[in-house]
Amino acid sequence: MEQWPDGAKYEGQYLAGKKSGKGIFTWADGSVYEGEFRGNDIEGFGVYRWADGRQYEGQWLRNRMHGQGRFRWADGRVYEGQYRHDQKHGKARGTFFWPDGRRYVGSWQQGKQHGCGVYITAAAEQRVGEWEEGRRIRWLKEQPQELQQQQQELQQQEQQQQQQQQQQEPASQQQESTA
Repeated sequence: MEQWPDGAKYEGQYLAGKKSGKGIFTWADGSVYEGEFRGNDIEGFGVYRWADGRQYEGQWLRNRMHGQGRFRWADGRVYEGQYRHDQKHGKARGTFFWPDGRRYVGSWQQGKQHGCGVYITAAAEQRVGEWEEGRRIRWLKEQPQELQQQQQELQQQEQQQQQQQQQQEPASQQQESTA
């Protein structure tokens, strides 16, 4: 284990004197990263938990969120999708969830909604729109094909998750009854 005067510490694998492989880094403020390192950088898959309750689980590149990931805020907001250099970024590949049930599914650029997306109200009403640098510029009458495909993929994922949960429930009930 390596420890710094401010209380930060690292416990994990090293290669040629640098943090490489799996490890846990704890900062003095209580924030923790658990995952992969390469050449002293956070790189690969890992989970970062900030002291204020935020959490990111996903891919990292040179100490930045980069690739597929899920970011959760302490107030219940969640973003699932692509990141590029610490910012939400990807064409028709990101979903932002609000705690009240609303969500946005669509394109992101440099951390902001940008391009086509679907806004879904808490009552499950859907509106297709076009966004530019985080602001909706207009509602569209038809849904672009790329968003239709993404919604189909999301529905399939939700169905698979439900099926997995249903399969796990009988197994856990059997374990309880035999205990």
